Amino acid sequence: MQFQKFLILRVINMSSAVLVPSTGDPFLLKLWFWYFENVWQEEVDKGYISLMPPQSEDRKIVNKFIIDFASKLSKVEIWENPTTSLVEQFKVPMEKCKEELFVYIQEDAFVFK
Repeated sequence: MQFQKFLILRVINMSSAVLVPSTGDPFLLKLWFWYFENVWQEEVDKGYISLMPPQSEDRKIVNKFIIDFASKLSKVEIWENPTTSLVEQFKVPMEKCKEELFVYIQEDAFVFK
């Protein structure tokens, strides 16, 4: 229902973005990106993804993998958030967002247009 309202507002030509605070699960994000790229990326002008910071060498490798495949999409801006604070995971994407309209979507939420 909420996404439908978002799409209605989109019709009146407001710029729009999707904000994704992410724990950095590579399997969820790979699937999320597949749906974004193949199903609904034309519904938004920009995507902002905030990853949890790497706390180990393994996490650094995983974040690099995620950033590498996400960076191939021109509509996506992705970065490692410097803090693990859930509040910051939501706050930073909103501060970076310049679009008039935005929607938060978790990495485990999928849009089936």
